[in-house]
Amino acid sequence: MVSKKINLNITMRGESIFRSSTALSILIASAASLFLLSPTSTIAASVTSARDVLSRSQISLDSNHEIKFVTPQGVQAGETIILTFESGFVLTSVDHTDVDFADGDSNNCTSAGFTENTIAASPSGATWGVGVSGQALTLTSGTDTVTADRCVRFEIGTNALTDATGDQAINNPGSGGDYTVIITGSFNDTGTIATNIVTDDSIDVTATVATSISCTVNDTATDFGTFTVATIDTADDTITWTVSTNASNGYALTVRDVGDAADPGLYSSGASYVIDSADADLSGVSIGYGLQGTKTDGDAGSAATSITAPYTATSNSVGGLLLAATSLATATGPVANATVTSTLKAKVSGLVPAGAYIDTLTYICTGIY
Repeated sequence: MVSKKINLNITMRGESIFRSSTALSILIASAASLFLLSPTSTIAASVTSARDVLSRSQISLDSNHEIKFVTPQGVQAGETIILTFESGFVLTSVDHTDVDFADGDSNNCTSAGFTENTIAASPSGATWGVGVSGQALTLTSGTDTVTADRCVRFEIGTNALTDATGDQAINNPGSGGDYTVIITGSFNDTGTIATNIVTDDSIDVTATVATSISCTVNDTATDFGTFTVATIDTADDTITWTVSTNASNGYALTVRDVGDAADPGLYSSGASYVIDSADADLSGVSIGYGLQGTKTDGDAGSAATSITAPYTATSNSVGGLLLAATSLATATGPVANATVTSTLKAKVSGLVPAGAYIDTLTYICTGIY
């Protein structure tokens, strides 16, 4: 009887202990669950819209980097962002003066407006610290923060211009292939950016633009009519050339007079007389004949056209025509629809023999390549 009571008590005690252990296990598990779900804990998040734009992707060349990504959780005071470049990239010469860091006003890395932050070797207040060790570039906040769900931007190399002008860039790996930049740090967002390094990133492009010149004239004849003695007469039609050319050094328009083949001017074979052409103010001479030139520069972007003296004469003055080709107008670069206009003026006295007077002007338009 005693033995049975003892066995019964032991069994009951064992059962009691087992139940207590089970209850304790449930209690511990519940506490652990509550700890994991605590609102003060941080769960790592993946960055989005991550990209690394290199200024050169050729092996062994120095390259600027523009790295952008959206940080889902933002950056709190004292936290870090670490960019770890895969082995092969050389960051030895890069320091804080070669780094800019900016945060955007939205999560759109393409169109966000960015505000540059102050950078130094160590963080202090609103100043962010940048340090480079091995393959890792570490950005550390002092008291400044980045709002959650905003795009951030790193500019590394000579493209860093905010606090100092960057003078060192990251040297590319010596062999082609895919390389990564790993994003980590105590800000607790993570991500990976892949970029490709190639043997040669330059492409030789060749093309040819054919030379072209167009010179057109509005009329091929003009007439003084019947002269009035001691009066300055103007030929009834002006002669206007329109010039277009892609010649790199522009164009030249020359004019040459025939006269009587010995002297320039208006010639009458019947009277065997030449109304001589010379530089003159016709209001001060009794006999004279010559040309005035005017111009327009053509379409926007055209080089300026210049009238050559003495054909820059105005009012009652004229430039004398010559038997040899003489410059009337020039431009020093390509033009489109530039114009050069010739106006002929003459004066005769009562001593000029009656007769029919003629002259031939020869214009030559030439592109200068």
